[in-house]
Amino acid sequence: MTITYSKTMAKIIALIIWVGGIISLSLKGIEHFTAAYHADMSTLIIIISVVFSIIAGLLKGHFLFRKNCRNNLNRIDNLIHPHFWQAFSTTFFLALIIMMSTGILLSHYAVGHPVFEMTVGILDWIISTSLAISSLEFYYNFKKQIK
Repeated sequence: MTITYSKTMAKIIALIIWVGGIISLSLKGIEHFTAAYHADMSTLIIIISVVFSIIAGLLKGHFLFRKNCRNNLNRIDNLIHPHFWQAFSTTFFLALIIMMSTGILLSHYAVGHPVFEMTVGILDWIISTSLAISSLEFYYNFKKQIK
């Protein structure tokens, strides 16, 4: 016997995964920026990197991630009997595994190298900001569902 979930539950699962990504990447980025700071990286360079990360993340989130998020929510709406693993497509889960593995490797190799720590911190914050901006699509979708 297989358990099916409502489309709303599938969207909530997707939102939880999305928010988990925002939180984990934000914290990981802070760790990398802090490590670069403690390695005597210039405070000005760190501030510029953080600002750049946020601006690049806002742009990437608005122009790329929001569309992907909206497409995923529409895909969930078209499911007949959604299951919990259908919160995202199989392709997304494979890409997520690759991205997480790459992030773990980059973080590992960045240890002790301030410039690399900054670079990984920038990447983490660009992605976390993009996820945060695109998470607005969940709000709009849920708001539309309530009406």
